[in-house]
Amino acid sequence: MSQNAEVLREIYELMNTHFAELKSGDLGALFAFFDPDVVIEVVDAPDPGTYHGHDGVRRWFNDTFGVWKTVRVEAEDVRESGEWTVALLQVHLRGEASGVEVAVPLAALHQFRDGRIVRDRVYLNRAEALEAVAPEK
Repeated sequence: MSQNAEVLREIYELMNTHFAELKSGDLGALFAFFDPDVVIEVVDAPDPGTYHGHDGVRRWFNDTFGVWKTVRVEAEDVRESGEWTVALLQVHLRGEASGVEVAVPLAALHQFRDGRIVRDRVYLNRAEALEAVAPEK
């Protein structure tokens, strides 16, 4: 497993085991994985957005997971593609008020520097994500 894949595994484990603490605002452990100047882009969501720095990580986390009681992230595949580490994920969510459970397949593209994420791009459409990192022909 690559060093970047190991970092991602640690992030998903943190989310899966400490989601309640993270949701309560205790994001210090999550910040350790992100460069202070990180840029997170939510590319093809109904409300796409870009988030900058650790304040952006906090806003992204709250915007993405604030309405959910539980979150469980499963990495189905992690691979390297040029300067990107690509994670194909299955995200299982349970609604805070409704209790409704949903599973969302998505792709997250990550760039690392010194073992920390400096850029993330999140796609709901996995094919679009893979095309974005496909080598030029």
